[in-house]
Amino acid sequence: MLLLWLAGCTQPDPQPLIVGETPWQDGERSTFRVTDLNGNYAGTARFDLARLDDQTWNLRREISAQGAQEIVVVDMRLPGLRPTTATLVRIDDSGAEQVRTTYNGSVADLELTNKLDITTYERVNIPSDVRDQRSLLMLLRTLPLAQGYATRLNSFLPVVPLLDRVTISVTDREEVQVPAGSFDAWKVRLDTGDSRTDAWIGVAPPYPLVKFVDGRTQGTFELTEFQPGR
Repeated sequence: MLLLWLAGCTQPDPQPLIVGETPWQDGERSTFRVTDLNGNYAGTARFDLARLDDQTWNLRREISAQGAQEIVVVDMRLPGLRPTTATLVRIDDSGAEQVRTTYNGSVADLELTNKLDITTYERVNIPSDVRDQRSLLMLLRTLPLAQGYATRLNSFLPVVPLLDRVTISVTDREEVQVPAGSFDAWKVRLDTGDSRTDAWIGVAPPYPLVKFVDGRTQGTFELTEFQPGR
């Protein structure tokens, strides 16, 4: 009996990462309500997707929560949605700071400007197949999600900078109720080893991001409005 139970708990072997066709359209917008660890209202978030040319998508993520604003813009190149450039701007009562990142094969060049308007530069060695950490939730929508699905990828967060090996796995299929309505969704876990983010991705095209719980901040993001673009 114990052996059978242990066999049932075995995690599926990760599949090779295959990024499929992008299911979104130019101008798509997803708006979210943000609540904190205790379930208190914390602010709003918005994800916008825009086509720059036949090979490049632009992701803009804007979070306004707890008196601060964070804007992230990532340009991603087809096929594979690998990043080419990324910009982060954080604004609060004490000022603004910015991180600009240029991805070039196995290196990332960072330009960091702090709240005193002092700019420094840093070059970081990265795997050439890395994805920008801020784009992973949208990347999930291109994967062949199904019960038992699992894969791995390299993720880079320029702010720290932090390189992670992320295991992505489908843990369940659930009916999720959010302000935008009820969705049949895959529950997907992104596990870095020291943090776990849970995301719910709609089963039906265009596979919207319905909800996620950030593994580092423990903030919960719930879809309030989805505009499919054109």
